[in-house]
Amino acid sequence: MRILLVNEEDYVRNAISHILMYDGHEVTEASSGREAFDLFFSAPFPLIIADLNLADMDGLELTRKIKDISQESEVIIITSSSSIDSAVEAMRSGAYDYLIKNFEDFELINDKVKRAAEKIRLNRENRELMEKLKQAHKGLQEEFRSLSTLAMRDSESGLYNSEYFQERLLIELKRSKRHNHKFSLLFIDLEPFIRYSEEHKGERNGIGDVGKCFKETLRRTDVIIRYSDDKMVVLLPETPKDGAYTVVEKLRKAEEESPCFGDEQYSMSRVTINIGVSTYPEDGEEGTDLLRSAIAVL
Repeated sequence: MRILLVNEEDYVRNAISHILMYDGHEVTEASSGREAFDLFFSAPFPLIIADLNLADMDGLELTRKIKDISQESEVIIITSSSSIDSAVEAMRSGAYDYLIKNFEDFELINDKVKRAAEKIRLNRENRELMEKLKQAHKGLQEEFRSLSTLAMRDSESGLYNSEYFQERLLIELKRSKRHNHKFSLLFIDLEPFIRYSEEHKGERNGIGDVGKCFKETLRRTDVIIRYSDDKMVVLLPETPKDGAYTVVEKLRKAEEESPCFGDEQYSMSRVTINIGVSTYPEDGEEGTDLLRSAIAVL
């Protein structure tokens, strides 16, 4: 383990350094608090052993500065027997443990270092485990979102399905009631779509092509739904009746010009669209009323 050893007395540093290196640790020495901080700032050490009474920066200040940079690093304070209260204060500031200066048994140093190293190892393993769990959770969330999206989509066309339509219609009704906004609903009947699909099976994704054509014509905020095999619904947020009829004209023009609805190359049959329009609140204040009204004026 990389250890930063901080002490103003050469003989103390040499003695402790020798013990630590003999035990297999990589030791970097510093003779002042400022030197130690600069070394740590450039490349943080997992363990620091520092004297409490340093001339330029005491162990308390050094501990706080180290913890500000890296909460994962551990500090062991060396203190005299008369400075136990200060050592305890250092531990409150984030130090892991303390050693009493003039210790007779240098094995105490190894014991403290081993316990600190074990804590560092466990903390590292916990962080790695938490990161793995976090990534796994993120993966599950993404998978859930993907599955949720698939559940809202029609498998053949990729358009939103009728279940999503029911949910989105309720949301639009609540939003429009709360803000006193209008919105419109288009009910679209595709004729003779089923026959067209059978004729071009394997050549075209009929409903998907029509949906793509509609998307190119509509706003991003408009919602296209495949309501059934040959019927579609379009929700037009914040769109009054006259705005809805403008959209209808755009869709009819797309029907005439786009090959999505059939062309000379593919044309045993060509899809035509019949569109019914209803607007909240003049044609109804509930979803079923709006849908019924749009179907009635097809």
